[in-house]
Amino acid sequence: MTGTSKLLAVAIILGLAAAGCTVSGAPGTARTPAPAATATANATSSHSCSLLSRTQVRAALGAPVGPGTALASGDCVCRLADGAGGVDFGITPYSSAAQARQSFGQTESIDEADSAMTVTKISGLGQQAMAATDNLGAEALVLTGSRVFGVDISWPQTTAPMAVTLARDAFLHM
Repeated sequence: MTGTSKLLAVAIILGLAAAGCTVSGAPGTARTPAPAATATANATSSHSCSLLSRTQVRAALGAPVGPGTALASGDCVCRLADGAGGVDFGITPYSSAAQARQSFGQTESIDEADSAMTVTKISGLGQQAMAATDNLGAEALVLTGSRVFGVDISWPQTTAPMAVTLARDAFLHM
């Protein structure tokens, strides 16, 4: 896990603790919103939770999950009912499509450089899409215009197809 991923993992765990949730697994991969994106985080929190239903998350993982909870970051999180992990998802808006492409490319490069990660390009989803997996979980990112949608599953039983399914489902609501 990269240093950025570790910092975001700590932030997510602290956010969950503040919300009264517990997650024993840390995210396997993570997204880092751009500074411009944090100003609109609170405005997008409720929208992020509308991108995926509890039923969709449960179907993709094949495990029961709790309801989505909006985080201060603008993301939404559903934790597994047994406390073994969670699903964090949301849209990061950027000031321009070029800035979104740059951020997507940087994340892809970091993930590809990490020998513990397997990165797969996803075709037919947004302008660009990718999935990354490691032994702690999976992530899928979708670039569309000046926004990047990301889903991060922190659960050791996660597979890339689980993250891709959730990304495809959420993309229909963007």
